[in-house]
Amino acid sequence: MNRLGIHVIPNSITARAAGGELPDELRPAMHLFYRHRIVDIADELPKYLDGWDGPTL
Repeated sequence: MNRLGIHVIPNSITARAAGGELPDELRPAMHLFYRHRIVDIADELPKYLDGWDGPTL
């Protein structure tokens, strides 16, 4: 859990351990530090450019 009380989990490892799908309680709720992304993510989740307090895309 981070300083804001949010669980930060490496989704790729967790999904692989769960057979490819994340349980509902572990599904992503947002993308943080999206400015530094390697690939674009096409979904409806909020994308914070510079972390939790930064602007959204």
